[in-house]
Amino acid sequence: MSLFVEHGSKVVMTTHSPITVAALPEAEVFRVDREGAKIRLVSTSAADAVEELSEGLATVDAGLRIAALSGDVDVTILTEGHNARHLQRWVELNFPQDVQVFDKLTAYTNKSQLFSYGLMLGAMQPETHFVVVWDCDASKEAQKLREQLPGGAKVTPFAFCERDNQIAKGGIENNYEEDILEPFSVTISDHEGRELNRSFDGRRKTEFADHVRQNGDDTYFKYFEGLRAIVAGILDSTK
Repeated sequence: MSLFVEHGSKVVMTTHSPITVAALPEAEVFRVDREGAKIRLVSTSAADAVEELSEGLATVDAGLRIAALSGDVDVTILTEGHNARHLQRWVELNFPQDVQVFDKLTAYTNKSQLFSYGLMLGAMQPETHFVVVWDCDASKEAQKLREQLPGGAKVTPFAFCERDNQIAKGGIENNYEEDILEPFSVTISDHEGRELNRSFDGRRKTEFADHVRQNGDDTYFKYFEGLRAIVAGILDSTK
């Protein structure tokens, strides 16, 4: 690139790498914006660009923010995205004094990121014991983390068991009874309009999470007993 610059050419280098952006001088970082048919370069800070390009990646900064949680409670639950809303309600009903749910980085906690955070936290000695909670479709990630954690790590991996659910085949929604899911489902019909079954409407995941957060009671969480046993066991061991 320096060869072109030395001969008076202007060079635009594009990248999706936050590492590359972090190595550039501040004045040389731009974002490409499109407005209809028009494309323009807009000056931006390196910090903003790195944060934008890091979305979806498990970063050391995010991991340290998680690890820096107060030790005011004995157990902290780290889970996928907006599943935190479901588990906040569950905690309120079951362990209101001793457990908290981390919900500050919902855009940075997909199933592979949780695995990376689990390894990072396992190498530390945080004040709180972390329970890393995955949906039923991530049992392999939970098992892999379980195998790679060092002895004495204050991290416990957990994945929900998959149940035979006629409306929600996956996600945390799989662990709710069909009558709770039904108002948030859509009808699947054949070409003649005959109803075949109902399926959870994935477009309403956030709406359903908010519903559980506001209205969930013990009857909602009958299939969360495996998680309850894990958390209760950790709390017993700290006393």
